[in-house]
Parts: sequence; structure tokens; C-alpha cells
Amino acid sequence: MATELRRRDGSTVVMCPGSGVIAGMLRRRRLTVHTGPLVSVQAPALGASRRRLDELGALAVDMESAWLAGAAGGRALAVVRVILDTPERGLNRPVATLAGFRRPAR
Repeated sequence: MATELRRRDGSTVVMCPGSGVIAGMLRRRRLTVHTGPLVSVQAPALGASRRRLDELGALAVDMESAWLAGAAGGRALAVVRVILDTPERGLNRPVATLAGFRRPAR
């Protein structure tokens, strides 16, 4: 759950104050939920770029949320992401990626 949306340069685009409420609802359904800043980038974050974003406090990285936030027009906004690839389990490892997908799918 994104608590805020940022651009790659670290600037905050929008805060997501209701993320705690939704995270609580998901946890009551016994789902693992993490909350924190989500950073939107224009190209996949790999290697050193991924490590830099982690050092800046990014909980997750995507390629669209910060740019789509404007469509909310000032209304409440929530961003929930299912993460398949992590620094330890990249998309270039198909078996590990499949294992990562099976857990949230359950």
C-alpha cells in the first residue's frame, strides 16, 4: 500500500492518507501488507538504480502511479500493488517469480 507517491527524483506527487485503513482491512483478511512510499519511474529499475531507490526509502517501484494520480482530481486515492519481483527474486528468474506469484494468488 502506497502511503505516498513519488517521482524518481524523490519529489512527492500525492499523499495517500487512507492507506492505513485499507491496509488494516487487508490484514484482517490475513494478507501480508506493507505500507510506504511508492516511486514511479519511466523505465524498469534494475541493478544500481534499484538499490538507489531502496536507499531513498521506496517500498516499491512502478511505472505509472505518480503520473496517473492527477486523474483522481483531488479525490481520495489508494494504490495497492502485488509485488512479484524483489531484489532477491528478480523477474529474470522464472521459477522464483512463479513461486512469488503463487503466494498472493492464494
